[in-house]
Amino acid sequence: MDQGVIEYIANVFDIPKLAQPVSAVQMPLPLTRLAEIPLDSSVNQCQGFCYNSKKDVFVLACINADNTKQIIYEINPTTLQVVAKYEYSQKRLLGHMNTLTYNPNNNRYYTTNA
Repeated sequence: MDQGVIEYIANVFDIPKLAQPVSAVQMPLPLTRLAEIPLDSSVNQCQGFCYNSKKDVFVLACINADNTKQIIYEINPTTLQVVAKYEYSQKRLLGHMNTLTYNPNNNRYYTTNA
């Protein structure tokens, strides 16, 4: 989970604030399932996740078992409903999306491609 997602969640949900800043990795938070996101049947693995601050959406990257199909979902952070879906099938260009992050300075997503 990137820092933008952590900050967004902390602002949307009533999460106690600490008097002294602590790294998000060190700060345990209670986990609760907020929603179940319906995925296309052609993908079976969710990998990368980030928050797009310009569009105000969570972004979830999913692939199929042999890495030949990728779907990127945009999810409304308030309703947790899928608002957009982008499908790719060029393995040599995208492949795995283990880590996904968004750069608001240039409006681009970055992902690892293993």
